[in-house]
Amino acid sequence: MEVYLLKSSACLILLFSFYKLFLEKENMHLFKRFYLLGIVLVSFGIPLLSFPSYMEASSVINPEFISNTTEFKTYDNSFINDYLPSILWSIYAIGVLFFSIRFGKNLITILFRIKLNQKLRLNSFINVLLFDTVIPHTFFNYIFLNKQKFEAREIPEEVIVHEQTHAQQKHSIDIVFIELIQIVFWFNPFIYLIKYSIKLNHEFLADQAVLKRGIEASFYQNILLAFSSEAATPILANSINYSFIKKRFTVMKTHTSKRKIWIKSLIILPLLAVLIFGFSSREEIEKDINSLKEITTQKGATKEQIKEYNTLAKKYNNISKDPMRINSKDVSRLKYLYDLMTIKQRENATP
Repeated sequence: MEVYLLKSSACLILLFSFYKLFLEKENMHLFKRFYLLGIVLVSFGIPLLSFPSYMEASSVINPEFISNTTEFKTYDNSFINDYLPSILWSIYAIGVLFFSIRFGKNLITILFRIKLNQKLRLNSFINVLLFDTVIPHTFFNYIFLNKQKFEAREIPEEVIVHEQTHAQQKHSIDIVFIELIQIVFWFNPFIYLIKYSIKLNHEFLADQAVLKRGIEASFYQNILLAFSSEAATPILANSINYSFIKKRFTVMKTHTSKRKIWIKSLIILPLLAVLIFGFSSREEIEKDINSLKEITTQKGATKEQIKEYNTLAKKYNNISKDPMRINSKDVSRLKYLYDLMTIKQRENATP
């Protein structure tokens, strides 16, 4: 488990570092959206990949016990073996419980706001009018607005379009996804950094949609400044006043050519290849060439093979030395012979 966590964390660090260095400030927000979601899945998937590596196994039994042996020793680590895993799993379970309750609480809060307040449907969007002084924010196709400002028409059209973009492009799916990932991998600090980048990129997408309507960038930036505040919004919602307004202003002025987009996209392929090669596992499979015909033509082990297996098994059963020294080739041969046997042959073989 520890090796898996180290490998997945290393993949996440490298892929996220590539995003911060080469992609974040580029005007290719749709690609970045799927890149950020994809690196989470890829990073946790690559260490699970296993590629078979075939190697020849000798069918000759080596009578020498001195060379090529494995020594088994016991150590008195009763505390580590008995208590440490339980302590670590308990801490992990507490973290999962905490973030699960937090997620459930935020979800229930939003659902109650929807249920208890006035709602106005506009095409596929539903405006939820709140008496609280809130910054406009969105959850799926629900757009939360201050009732007084909405009825007085004090909310600019650009802000409404911004929030409608969040709803139309289903940004809440990304947020719910990364929140669920955070519940399971709450101990990984890079999950929090990626969650922040996902939300920030949502703002880039919404800003881009507003500017595509012909709105002057300077005029829209003044609106963002007017609506930026320290007012808290639900964790599961997208909000127009999301932090780092300066970075959003910088990205608005950035133009990324299609050629540059293709080049940076293609660079990811060799990076993925390196990660798969470096962090996937190799499974060594022994192939006994001398016994290949027996495998393909016979059902179960032959009498000679059962006799050979019983002889090896009895030999090691009779050894009472501490530590026991077992020839590694004998271990491979025993496993190979046992795998050849039928269920009935295994029951009658020497344990």
